[in-house]
Amino acid sequence: MLLIIYTGCALVKWRTTFSICVRLRLEALTHQIQTKLNRMNETLNKYQTATDVYTLLCTGLVCPYCGGKTEYIDSSYVYGRSYGMIYICKPCDAYVGVHKGTDRSLGRLANKELREAKKRAHYYFDQIAKTSLINKIWRKWIPDISNRKKAYKWLAIQLNVDEEFCHIGMMDVKQCDKVVEVCKPFLPCA
Repeated sequence: MLLIIYTGCALVKWRTTFSICVRLRLEALTHQIQTKLNRMNETLNKYQTATDVYTLLCTGLVCPYCGGKTEYIDSSYVYGRSYGMIYICKPCDAYVGVHKGTDRSLGRLANKELREAKKRAHYYFDQIAKTSLINKIWRKWIPDISNRKKAYKWLAIQLNVDEEFCHIGMMDVKQCDKVVEVCKPFLPCA
């Protein structure tokens, strides 16, 4: 009976304490997010145009998720055995491989969600690009060009993006989903 009498008072005190804790936690999270955004803005403000920023993100030197600098390490850290070097942002679990024998990234850093989206996009796109299917889809004759390059030219037109930036390694999740949407209807078993 005594517990029931004090429950109302204790509940009010608990709610007040809880709301103060929630408010303090939200303020701390807001500060952390603002700090990350400021760090990213400081890095990106050095570059004048959207193309400069895009180019910076595609070098692998800056993480597009937190804006922090990446590390250049052996891929055995991720895969358990070496497939070459990678740029990695460990806190974001985002990484990208590099072209063999260089430190040039294969695209932008990708977290788990983006890696899965890129795999899906490659699955559908490669069936067009690595076969002669592109020549049936797009009959335009372009001299001295591989099927893969022709397929990327076709994809750039379909996605309405500059050819220079039309590469799955440089795309985000939405763009990868669009690649699947564009390529899937042309595949016989899709």
